[in-house]
Amino acid sequence: MSKKSTRADLACQALRQAIIEQALPPGTKLPEDELGKRFAMSRTLVRAALAQLQSEGLVDAPPRRTATTAKPTVEEAREVFEVRRLLERDVVRLVIERWKPEFGAELEGHVRCMAGRIPPTVPSRSIARSSPPCAGATRRPPQQ
Repeated sequence: MSKKSTRADLACQALRQAIIEQALPPGTKLPEDELGKRFAMSRTLVRAALAQLQSEGLVDAPPRRTATTAKPTVEEAREVFEVRRLLERDVVRLVIERWKPEFGAELEGHVRCMAGRIPPTVPSRSIARSSPPCAGATRRPPQQ
């Protein structure tokens, strides 16, 4: 993979996360020149990242207009939540079926690690942006 495509991929990932977490709320303008400066890349690469996000339904990019974050309709939101509800039900079922006792200690380690890093006033959607991962949490719970 070339250095340019790596930067474009990183920009796409960063924008995707910001949109999903609503750090960029629906309808936010995404000017190509500003995104190019922020991610140190050409407008051509920015356009490629925006096209990818448009194909995922996260960005609206009408011809010859500034791209914006998508504004889902109420019906689209209902459909997304319906799918999530079905998927999450299956995830819970799989976790229960595959549970091993050592998973409890591992999970507790993650919870303790994150609890020590996040002030109680921080909204949950900004956790991923504000807290470094708890690298050692999967191996041993932190000492208290």
